[in-house]
Amino acid sequence: MEPDIEPKRHEGHGLALITRDDVLAMADAYRRAGRRAELVGAAGVIGAFAVGALLLQARGLFGWPPSLDPIFLLSGVATAWAAAGLAWRRQRKELAAHQLLCPSCNAAILTVRPWRSEVSRAELVANTGTCPSCGVKILGD
Repeated sequence: MEPDIEPKRHEGHGLALITRDDVLAMADAYRRAGRRAELVGAAGVIGAFAVGALLLQARGLFGWPPSLDPIFLLSGVATAWAAAGLAWRRQRKELAAHQLLCPSCNAAILTVRPWRSEVSRAELVANTGTCPSCGVKILGD
């Protein structure tokens, strides 16, 4: 269940400011959805390789010719790539669904960086209250 985030307008300027709780709720929702997408993708990849290996074993049981081995192997690899691609696409959709933008410069607050913390920008915004790109205060009360 996604949290309802309605940016609040503050007097003095026309920027829609979000609260710290909004940023943390969206970051948490994205983390949960991203983990789910990663697990489904990993299960798909493992399952695809397992099916390829089972087909290779079934060849011997059913007396199929050895010339089918490359087809079974490539079908497992192709299915694994497809599962990984679908997981990546799902993760990108989740990011788009949970994305928050700076009202001043339209910079993304949630970012995907697998080699780092996925939502480090969101945590930075939640802790400082300012946009890391333009420095404008974007968090309300």
